[in-house]
Amino acid sequence: MFETNKSIKEKKEKSGAKPKRSLRKDKTEEQPYYDYDGRKINIRCAVNNLTYYIENLSKEQKKVVREIGFGSILSINLHSVPRKFGYLLVINFDAENDVINTGDEKIKITTDLIQKVFQIPNGKIKIEEKIRPKESDLIIKLWRGQFNTELLKRMYTANVIRDLKRKK
Repeated sequence: MFETNKSIKEKKEKSGAKPKRSLRKDKTEEQPYYDYDGRKINIRCAVNNLTYYIENLSKEQKKVVREIGFGSILSINLHSVPRKFGYLLVINFDAENDVINTGDEKIKITTDLIQKVFQIPNGKIKIEEKIRPKESDLIIKLWRGQFNTELLKRMYTANVIRDLKRKK
């Protein structure tokens, strides 16, 4: 009735599919380097929205961003993501050891490295994640009620901004 891990592993090996990380390697095995095979990573976010938001922050908002230590974000000018490069990074990333294998060297991803590369604060100021409200929340229903139903079907931030500007 239930398949064992061994039989699942055997099926994956026969099919040529990569087994899950937990089955594929133990902690001591290193991530091999995979050559680029022409594929691209699919990204489900519009990165140009980030640039748009940054460019349209008020002086007061930009001041607060700098005060909390994220001033370097204000200079981001990103309009696309290199999808081929992203795919290469993903297939060569060892999530269990936080290492990217570049073929020539292995780069350990640490909080200090991220701080140095992106110049984002690493430490003193704690930023709490906001709890997402439920769809049944009365405030959410009222907020959504101000938009036409066609917009709600594919609600992207850019569409919401454009719709709000039209109503002014």
